Amino acid sequence: MFFPLEKFKEKKKIVLLRADYNVDFNRKGMLLDDFRLRQTLPTINYLEGLKSKIILATHLDRPKKYDKSLSTKRLIPFLERIFQKKVVFLNNFSQEEETIKKKIEKYPFPTIFLLENLRFFKGEVERDKSFARQLSSLAEFYVFDAFSVCHRNHSSVTLLPKLLKTYQGKLLTQEIENLKKVMENPVKPLTLILGGFKAETKLPLIERWQKMADYILIGGVLAATFLVAQKKEVGKSIYEPFLIPKAKEILKKGKIVLPVDFAVVRCQRKKNVEIENLRKNDLIQDIGKETIKNFSQIISQSKTIVWNGPMGCFEDKRFRNGTFSLAQAIVSTKAFSLVGGGETLLALKQSKVREKFSFLSTGGGAMLQFLSGKKMPCLKN
Repeated sequence: MFFPLEKFKEKKKIVLLRADYNVDFNRKGMLLDDFRLRQTLPTINYLEGLKSKIILATHLDRPKKYDKSLSTKRLIPFLERIFQKKVVFLNNFSQEEETIKKKIEKYPFPTIFLLENLRFFKGEVERDKSFARQLSSLAEFYVFDAFSVCHRNHSSVTLLPKLLKTYQGKLLTQEIENLKKVMENPVKPLTLILGGFKAETKLPLIERWQKMADYILIGGVLAATFLVAQKKEVGKSIYEPFLIPKAKEILKKGKIVLPVDFAVVRCQRKKNVEIENLRKNDLIQDIGKETIKNFSQIISQSKTIVWNGPMGCFEDKRFRNGTFSLAQAIVSTKAFSLVGGGETLLALKQSKVREKFSFLSTGGGAMLQFLSGKKMPCLKN
């Protein structure tokens, strides 16, 4: 059971805070987006107000063993800039437990510490009880503020709350409140926009939302899968063959709005092509001009909009028009807009309209699972 953070009033305590700082870096080692780091500030500030020693726990990527490039130590300069405080790195806590405890004791209240990448240790992913006990022994209380891993059955997600009295971080509270808002009491018309990859995680969401939404707009790789289900030519574009039968079932139930044209690579050049004119060597990279108009028209009539997944390969400046145009269309409305997914948030940052959305979710897979109505291992949803 998670208690509201506001009920935690004890001063000068050692608090273990599970955050999600799973962020991406460019080749020069610079952070691509500090959004997830900044979102934990309200919880950090609250705990600092109580003079807490805060031990931050997070993961980076999915390493199988120690990898210097995925050490959380590289996060420290960025965290210190955001927190305006020194952050003390705690190295291999599972092998040097007593040494780490003494190090924590040595520092005054309040101090912020950062543990090494949790996924360097098999016990995290394998949900090992002894690993969870080692982790819990470092602190007196636990604060869980990592919505984006709520769908993972890992030690820090499901075991630690059983070992320490646990409070729900401010970010997690916001995430749940806003996701419930679009699920339980949305202002209609309600529009769901889905793009990107991983159709397997999005089809259950589409099935559930066909009963709730007025429109479901499909772009990205997801669109190619649906077009193949309609026996349309998609050229060399990526799609997921094993999901074709499920896509056919979904199409029969209605509310799906698919692209009518695309921006493709043809003879190494960008070209806008209608679906009927797609060739076998074409590679779909973005939704086309007419599709942007169709989608934007639906968006302009919507009162609630939920978005996960870019419309195309926005990393290439030639193919960001679909994603950027829909972003602009959404923020031009008075609709309540909720958007999530790492790629989508990065695209919106580049579009320079991200802060105009009503709510930005830190979750990608967790957001999809929550909106699909599936149980989250550490939440009673």
